[in-house]
Amino acid sequence: MSRRPKKTASAFGFDELQIEVEAGRINPLYLFIGEEHYLQTRAVQLLQDTIDESLRVFNLSILTIGTDSGGSRTTAATAIDAANQMPMMSSRRIVVVREFEKIKEDEQGVVFGYLKRPSPTTTMVFQAASPDKRRKITAELVKNCTVVNFDLLDEGRASRWAKERLKQSGSSIDPDAMRV
Repeated sequence: MSRRPKKTASAFGFDELQIEVEAGRINPLYLFIGEEHYLQTRAVQLLQDTIDESLRVFNLSILTIGTDSGGSRTTAATAIDAANQMPMMSSRRIVVVREFEKIKEDEQGVVFGYLKRPSPTTTMVFQAASPDKRRKITAELVKNCTVVNFDLLDEGRASRWAKERLKQSGSSIDPDAMRV
């Protein structure tokens, strides 16, 4: 796994992430922010696809802070414990932490400790639509993670994206049908 210089949210988007992942340059810490949920889901899938499908059940954890799973509430400690687990028959684990902004102030220390020394066998992704930039946890994640911004697509970008996807599938569309 590479430890590349951090990119700013405006300079690193889905396309850049896709290029990096396909080239095998996967960082240990990512911060996905923005309201474009479809592309965030695709980005997580890109990372998941780096693990053999038959081994994902052992090497993929998707956690949502504050929700109940298995009879207990998902906390920052739960997420860090998952990140510190060794991968099973794989070179890497992937841990996705959704709604990290719900991590309580008194739970943040465990995250800060992990950010200083992330597991070399885990790729950890923190996700939030619009985190509060005034909170210390957001500042620390921005400082320590590769930030990937997922802005909502404007009409022009959405149109280009749809045309490209149709082209990849061997289809086309009448330009008038693309207008909203």
